Amino acid sequence: MIRTDRILLYLDAILLSICFIGSYIIRFWSGYFSTHYGTPYEHYLIAQCVLSLLYLSSLWFFGGYETRRPPSLGGQMDLTLRAVALASLTFLSLVFWYRFFSFSRMVMLMNGISLVLVSSVCRWAVLKGAAYFRKKGYDLANALLIFSEQSDRRIHEVLGNHPEYGYSLRRATSLKEIRNDARASGPALYPIFEKHDIDDLFLDLGPKEGPEAAEFIEQCQQEPVRLHFTHRLYREIRPHPRWRVVDNGEWYTLERTAWDRLSQALKRAMDVVISTVVLILFSPVMALIALGIRLSGRGPIIFRQERAGLNGRPFTIYKFRSMVEEAEQQLDQVVDVESLSQPVFKLEHDPRVTPLGRWLRRFSLDELPQFWNVLRGEMSVVGPRPEELWMVDRYDEATRARLRIKPGITGYQQIRCRGTEDMLVRLNHDLYYIDHQSLFFDVYIILQTLWVVITGMGRI
Repeated sequence: MIRTDRILLYLDAILLSICFIGSYIIRFWSGYFSTHYGTPYEHYLIAQCVLSLLYLSSLWFFGGYETRRPPSLGGQMDLTLRAVALASLTFLSLVFWYRFFSFSRMVMLMNGISLVLVSSVCRWAVLKGAAYFRKKGYDLANALLIFSEQSDRRIHEVLGNHPEYGYSLRRATSLKEIRNDARASGPALYPIFEKHDIDDLFLDLGPKEGPEAAEFIEQCQQEPVRLHFTHRLYREIRPHPRWRVVDNGEWYTLERTAWDRLSQALKRAMDVVISTVVLILFSPVMALIALGIRLSGRGPIIFRQERAGLNGRPFTIYKFRSMVEEAEQQLDQVVDVESLSQPVFKLEHDPRVTPLGRWLRRFSLDELPQFWNVLRGEMSVVGPRPEELWMVDRYDEATRARLRIKPGITGYQQIRCRGTEDMLVRLNHDLYYIDHQSLFFDVYIILQTLWVVITGMGRI
């Protein structure tokens, strides 16, 4: 499958290297300047790596990898100029404070100018090529269109007349049909999203359908679905501070703000660093635990189970086995699942837990393999705990809101109300974290978790 965003990412990295090396050669080896021989390129290689990271991050920050917009050479020049300016200013600030060699500003100037000129044209050419291949049926996003009696059919016509935008209209349905569908009680769009694997939702509704539009927006924010709407709904849209409205020419698009994308990138970077450090430092401990589980009886060392991840999508979670081998088959012997009033249960003295497993749980050592899930991007260090699929199937719309972000090894709920069976209390703490998440909040939760683990105050 063609991924235009990845092609652009690789292209940007290659072009920056070419422009940077070319600028260095012109400055020090071309003979056009009085100084023919400057600092060895080995030093500039470090600068090139740092500048590449800053430039690619700046492009992503300004939405340079959102590829389903009409290609415009002027738009690409504006985008590249902003990215070059931000990356260059940040880099020069770093050089000012940490100047381990005399860096040529002329190299930076020539690199920036050449990059704006060359990269803009090349990115525009790639987007034009992507539009051509989308007309042929490649790199398509599955779209759902909801229209009403007030619809002017504008979005429907645009999607049909512009295949280069890359949308495959999987279903077009009226608002009346959505309302009358017996299965649409509660979160009306979830079944449609799952059945057709929807990537984008287009709303061709009028101002009178504002309440329905607000409900659809909420459901889109809980799923990996981008929302588009006509100008007639613009005044009805009240995006969250973490969301912004983008004008695509034919419609408006609701997407995350650049600052929110940056915070998510920083969170992912912290996850990668922490999980890597933990897996390396605790590898001897994990080896001893694995040996203990093997010697304590039969059964696998690592327990694998399907859990609900981001937006409810299943993934395989890894833990050290702390129960007997047939624990899942014995679930109905320790709890009556069908009689549960809420999709949650806690057993203080679970007879299925082994003696070694009880000790591992006390210090949360059975959770160590989950840092592999974090490294794979399926989980985060901090977030709501991942629940089993059968429990998620029983979620109502309010409870499903906790699936908006990646599940975590620990979370705000775990340090505030660990062990409670009240689903409403747990949900409120999860939602509080989702609405107030930040890097500093994550650090606070991690420090609180460390204290709980070190003191052995209970399982996280």
